[in-house]
Amino acid sequence: MIRVDSRIVFVRMVTRSLLVFPFLALPFAISTGEMWFQMQIYSNDYEMTTLRTERDRTRAEIERLEDRGSRLKTLRQLEASVPFLGLIEPKPGQIHVIRLSESDLLPQPLIEEAPHRFADAGTMR
Repeated sequence: MIRVDSRIVFVRMVTRSLLVFPFLALPFAISTGEMWFQMQIYSNDYEMTTLRTERDRTRAEIERLEDRGSRLKTLRQLEASVPFLGLIEPKPGQIHVIRLSESDLLPQPLIEEAPHRFADAGTMR
């Protein structure tokens, strides 16, 4: 008889434990789910920040390359229009370099200024 009673007590204890388990596990499951959700938000935010930074760098590089391309295009247009403008490369001896030395400089006029005199503060009204 004692044995049957202990089995009944054991079954009741297990049954109650199984009934109480969802109530104890629910807060844990909710907090675990919320933690996972927050980690997904942080992870996605980090990835988005990284992608935005990479996008900005790529846009700056594209801008730089477009600017360089337009400058090269302008240079090509100038090179193509040189014969029509009558511009030719100078021949050796056509360019003369003129240098000015210190002795060639003209003397600066000397301006002497009169010494400044201030009125006596006691006589001014």
